Amino acid sequence: LQAANGPTTGEEARQTQASLTRQEGDLDQAINDLAKAQSDSDAAMSAARPSLYALGDGNEPRLGIWEYSGSANRAVTNEANPDFLLGQPNFDRAVYQFYPDQDAAVTALANDEVDVVLALEVLSSQSLAGNPAFQVMNSPTHSLRFLVFNPLSDAFGDAAVRQALACMLDQDQAAGQLPGQVLPLKSFVLPGESFWYNPDAPLSCKGLDPGSRLALAIQILKTAGYTWTREPAPDIPGQGLASAGGERLPAVSLIAPSSDASRAAAASYIEGQARLLGIPLTTQLVSSEQLDYDVFSSHRYDLALLGWRVGAYPGYLCEWFGAGNPFHYDESRLKSLCEALDGASDLDNARQRVFEIQAVLTQDVPFVPLFSMLKQDAYRGLSYPFDQVLDGLSGVYGAPSLAVPALP
Repeated sequence: LQAANGPTTGEEARQTQASLTRQEGDLDQAINDLAKAQSDSDAAMSAARPSLYALGDGNEPRLGIWEYSGSANRAVTNEANPDFLLGQPNFDRAVYQFYPDQDAAVTALANDEVDVVLALEVLSSQSLAGNPAFQVMNSPTHSLRFLVFNPLSDAFGDAAVRQALACMLDQDQAAGQLPGQVLPLKSFVLPGESFWYNPDAPLSCKGLDPGSRLALAIQILKTAGYTWTREPAPDIPGQGLASAGGERLPAVSLIAPSSDASRAAAASYIEGQARLLGIPLTTQLVSSEQLDYDVFSSHRYDLALLGWRVGAYPGYLCEWFGAGNPFHYDESRLKSLCEALDGASDLDNARQRVFEIQAVLTQDVPFVPLFSMLKQDAYRGLSYPFDQVLDGLSGVYGAPSLAVPALP
């Protein structure tokens, strides 16, 4: 404080300068000591590495359930670790065989040369599905598909319109456009992540049949003051949908990438459901580059079908719809909840914040989860203690420690 305000006398100035000089000397000494300590540490590590690497590994503990055995002829072999403390697998070794293409791998499975084929393409797995000798496991993945509303759109800036269209969308039917290739996504979090799923914040109109969905969607719009010149009915599209102020809902478009068959098929389903409700929607298939530009740069779109690969922790909900989000969603809706989630120091607290975030998203509907891309694996002569696993058996390297020989 004295230095900042300036000394009042010459003696005080000399004392201040002397103090600064001593402190500078102490700092220089500390820097020199740190540099010497770092140098000594580097020298010790350099000397230790050759000695450490020269040691044999015969008596080293084996911590995993498997240990590497060898590789030859396009195969890698792991053997069961006899010293593993948490039990032994049902097989003494796991051999990973590499084939030039998937057809060769499927042929090897059919000839009983291998037990499992990982990460099948759908067309190949369909050829196995009808054979009782094979099991095909269908598993969800981290690769998800969503319908996103543009809140800047004249039509979808009103939450009532978003809620009504979301009510019309049945995830099972959306996934049914590409049977065997996708799995319905029925929450805002990854499939199977029950810890993060808020059961009190289900997707709009979950579990309702098509007629009940349409009736509820109509009621949502009527409550918000919307009218039709011809009200929708099952198999009779609505016409002349107008807001409470009498303004006709403008024609809107849904953009989806032409390179993704799953999203193109979903777009066709969404268009049909929107038109049944009386929303004049058309689909535009565009390049992936054009879709990204329209959504994230120009923001000139009404609805878009996007795909993301997400992590198990649902912090992505705040990245998409919290502060600074790329979709121009009103960040004040989630700002305090996302700040609390960022500051959460334990899982239970974080879980509660995620539950509250899901409750807001259920009411405001800035996006609609549709489906997860499917991962398929085929096997014979084995069973597993689960029907599916996130990212498939390939995500857990075939799970050889969990495989059980099938009973004869």
